[in-house]
Amino acid sequence: MKKISIFLVFIVSVISCSHNSAVTLRNDNDTLAVKEDSIESFQTFIKVFHHDSIFAHARIEKETVGSNTDDYEYDTLGNPHNTERIWTKEQMMTELRMINELLTDKKYKVKYEANKDEMVETIFLPESGFILHLYFRMKEKKWFLTEYYYNNL
Repeated sequence: MKKISIFLVFIVSVISCSHNSAVTLRNDNDTLAVKEDSIESFQTFIKVFHHDSIFAHARIEKETVGSNTDDYEYDTLGNPHNTERIWTKEQMMTELRMINELLTDKKYKVKYEANKDEMVETIFLPESGFILHLYFRMKEKKWFLTEYYYNNL
């Protein structure tokens, strides 16, 4: 009987401790639970970003800086100009649907690079001129898409 009492006290202690340490925050704008005072993991973020369109919409800047080689204008010598573009959130959601489709095709490769204060996701078709760069920056301990460059040369 004494062993059962000690075991029950132990179980109750574990449950109460785990309940107190499992505090999570939820924001109406996103569905990813983040522990209080912790920085969001990029690996977790990027998986949810590519699989949950509502989450992705909340994590795309209102205007995303970038470019699209299909929109370039060229001078008489063939040099591109007017290469910078501002993507709206709606345009980025359309691009993201296309990107997510590409990610299901094994021909396309993905690599990640960490820079000073950002993560870069590069999606490309080897031995071609097709490459996408998505730049993510940390804001208030969460990742956001801030730049997008579409290159199809």
